[in-house]
Amino acid sequence: MLNFCPFFTIAGNRRPVWRRGSSCMAPNPDSHDSDAVAVDAAGSRNRALPGTYQHPPGHPAGNRTGGNLPIRVDTLLPAGATPHDYALSPSDLTRIRQANLLVWLGESGEPYLRKVSAANPNRVAWAELPDLLKLPAREALHAHHGDSHDSHRHHDHGDTGIDPHIWWSVPNAILLARTLEQQIAAARPEWAATLQQNRQQLEATLQRQVLDQRARFASGFKPFLLAHDAFHYLEEDLGIQSDAAILLDPEAKPGVKHLLELKKRVQAQNIGCVLTGVLVPGNLIDKIDTDPPLLRQPMDELGWDYPGNRYSEWLQLAYDKVAECVGLSLN
Repeated sequence: MLNFCPFFTIAGNRRPVWRRGSSCMAPNPDSHDSDAVAVDAAGSRNRALPGTYQHPPGHPAGNRTGGNLPIRVDTLLPAGATPHDYALSPSDLTRIRQANLLVWLGESGEPYLRKVSAANPNRVAWAELPDLLKLPAREALHAHHGDSHDSHRHHDHGDTGIDPHIWWSVPNAILLARTLEQQIAAARPEWAATLQQNRQQLEATLQRQVLDQRARFASGFKPFLLAHDAFHYLEEDLGIQSDAAILLDPEAKPGVKHLLELKKRVQAQNIGCVLTGVLVPGNLIDKIDTDPPLLRQPMDELGWDYPGNRYSEWLQLAYDKVAECVGLSLN
């Protein structure tokens, strides 16, 4: 049995997709927030299906999968928080247990939810879905290569590890949207047609957007750096590649040797911009800066810098920031 206003929770890295209001909330048709989603699979029209999921997972779920259906999204992480240092509260535990559906990244991305997630049998681990695009973790100094897109579709990269920032991948967002469509339709068969239509519209929008952006960046771009190596999937979608990253892991500070190598590369490659993120302190960037100074383009790895609630709009904001960083004109 479902409660009057149950919710499905999605854990991950962002805010809720739908605006908070009364105990049962109807979603914004074009919202995109993350971390947790709620949906009421009970009977009456007045019951919203609430849920909870972390910021990145919520992007594709909220953008159009729910659309004009009474699906409620709830988020575990408060604004500005990261999975690296978040501690679940008692109310978080209650939301997870009561959710109709829990969506999280999985053990590799959110180990703090491993035991807690077991309390809800209705859950989706985004990073563990079949056919997920998994890119290998890179070295800090990126080697340019000609690997095809399909060559990255592996479930195990051995000692190289997997890049966990899967929410920047449009193919992965579409995969999650399809999975959520199936999960919600199984609970509410009467919603199946609308869910399918919403998901198809989302797919068409995202696929068209990626094609347009790949053409935009194919005209050529200036070399750039990453403060935190969190945008590999975004680069893959755009057909570009950064030259290096200051940090691979925000919890592991770089050594002096690495910073000196980076500074040499900045000078040798005439790199003029760095995507800064929010997890790398400015004083680290100071250590590799040059004269003239690097353009520091802020781009939040978890999407907290986007105040709206549409996944495609959030991606466009990121694409435009990258374009400005590499010397392309804004559309």
